[in-house]
Amino acid sequence: MKTGVNIQFTNTRTGVASSADGVALLLVHAAAVASKFSTNKLYKLTQMSDLEALGIDAAYDSSKTVSVYRQISEFYAAAGDGAVLYLIGIEKSTNMSAYVAGDEFPELLQQTGISADGNPSPDDRTRMVGVVFYPQEEAPSTGSYYEDVLPTATALNTTLENLWNEGFRAFAVLDGNNLKGVADAPDFKTQECPRVAIHDTTATKDSCASVGLVLGILSREAVNYEPGNVSAGPLPIQNAWFTDGTPVSSVIPATFDTLGSKQHLFIRTRATKSGYYFNDGATAEDSTMSLSTIPANRVLNKISDYLQEYLTDVIGATPPLNSQGNVDDGYLATLEENFYTTYTNPMIANGEIAGISVNITNEGVFS
Repeated sequence: MKTGVNIQFTNTRTGVASSADGVALLLVHAAAVASKFSTNKLYKLTQMSDLEALGIDAAYDSSKTVSVYRQISEFYAAAGDGAVLYLIGIEKSTNMSAYVAGDEFPELLQQTGISADGNPSPDDRTRMVGVVFYPQEEAPSTGSYYEDVLPTATALNTTLENLWNEGFRAFAVLDGNNLKGVADAPDFKTQECPRVAIHDTTATKDSCASVGLVLGILSREAVNYEPGNVSAGPLPIQNAWFTDGTPVSSVIPATFDTLGSKQHLFIRTRATKSGYYFNDGATAEDSTMSLSTIPANRVLNKISDYLQEYLTDVIGATPPLNSQGNVDDGYLATLEENFYTTYTNPMIANGEIAGISVNITNEGVFS
């Protein structure tokens, strides 16, 4: 007999973080360091100095032609010490799209929700995933990016969708590595990857996008935070380029608008403002769909986690039945009201959501 919790959500068209909300994981092409750092293994970081024991520093990136130290340094420059960042390195010879579609990646990802003694540890579970390729030396001869970017987006979205259905909820920021040219940027409105944001810009001039920067900023913000919030001030960077080497400062507003309409995540300038800002928090999905932004993913994931926690407590209970043999409507209404009081009302008070409607039925939960 099935005794789990079934939470259903339909991706329909739409008219400061706690430590749990900001837990991130970086999956990145890397190289092993003898007796210090192994690939395809999960590491937990809370500050830059944790990298010393792993033998990872700026020279490591340079000698191995990877973007590990750089991404982590950008993360902690934005997040500050104490923020949790899990690290998984895979060999450069490993195809990223195949890796995220395989069994090892989701297994390692789910280990972040398990304590050292083997018990569930929800506050340690990854909520945000960053995926970064190794730096490329030449522009792509065909396609819009490094050849594995778009296949990885599709595979990653599928894996996150499968994990969501199993109760492990996260979204991802993907390295838009080695963009062929700003004018060649593809339209992501038909990509159908609502759980993946593809980032095209970098604070360091190479082909790898600043994925760590995005995760670091979000790690200290509430789930409803919009990355393009100009009032939050400029990004903590000095320069920015697209991953094809085009300086962000040289791009005209009309081009920014075109990229934005194509659902790209990127850094831009703003008229009358100094510094750099994100355009918005777009994911690779049609903008009229409710999961077309990073904030929408984070909010939905948090509410669904709350529902999972709340309804798990009533598994096996004997609810009152009506004359038709269905669960009594009054009992279901009480479940809904208690959920609002315990979980969503505090989110409303914190400004994370304006409101929500949850309908608990005999068949499932619809929100």
